[in-house]
Amino acid sequence: MSNKTLYEIYNDVCECKEVDKEDLKLALLTYRSLLWFANKDVEELYKGTNQNVFAKSRFEANVMRYKKALDTIPRKWLGNENIPGTQAYKEKEEICNGILKGYEKWKGNK
Repeated sequence: MSNKTLYEIYNDVCECKEVDKEDLKLALLTYRSLLWFANKDVEELYKGTNQNVFAKSRFEANVMRYKKALDTIPRKWLGNENIPGTQAYKEKEEICNGILKGYEKWKGNK
């Protein structure tokens, strides 16, 4: 096990670098905990809005998305464009980086 931060582990995975198995386990558990807290926050927001239709639909969509992800093979749920190392992922990264560079250039000209 290393002393890498969660972000460093995530970044290494995205860059297809070797990551220690223990680091991956702990990162997965950390993300799971963060997801739990986020879901509780969404639930509290829903409950605090007098359960209006918009809040209810957002809450239900969040719960359904979470349940669907739990019952689906990660590779299928993510899709190739979200799996580091695939051609679709590389293409998406190139597009996103191009947009970011264009924005930074635009911002720098102001």
